[in-house]
Amino acid sequence: MPEIERERINLPDSQWWEIRTIITRGMRKRINGAVIACLDAKDLQMDGKALTEDSIKMAFLKSGKLELTLHAADDAMLLCGSWAWSFGETIDLEHIDALPEKYVTPVLERMRILYAPIDEKERQNFFEKR
Repeated sequence: MPEIERERINLPDSQWWEIRTIITRGMRKRINGAVIACLDAKDLQMDGKALTEDSIKMAFLKSGKLELTLHAADDAMLLCGSWAWSFGETIDLEHIDALPEKYVTPVLERMRILYAPIDEKERQNFFEKR
């Protein structure tokens, strides 16, 4: 198994948070699963058509649950991607939610960049090069 690549994010007040820099397949499944779990089955029925990434995004918008799903994705990223931190507590949602945003926001911003899904154009380029 490859060594886990990590990055330390320096935070205000000499605090720090280490995160995984490479998203694994399992992490992506947990993040996507947390988001999908926010929708009801009826939200995912799009005129009898097969679900695509775009139709799932549209379902979120139509359901009015977009903010809830964003929080679910953030929570999953924080739980899956966190390696260590300076706060002395177990890394779990209870402790993360108790932290001031000045500590959590920079971590989430970096995770969103590192863990962003590959867009369709990048996916096509990958397969064309193979």
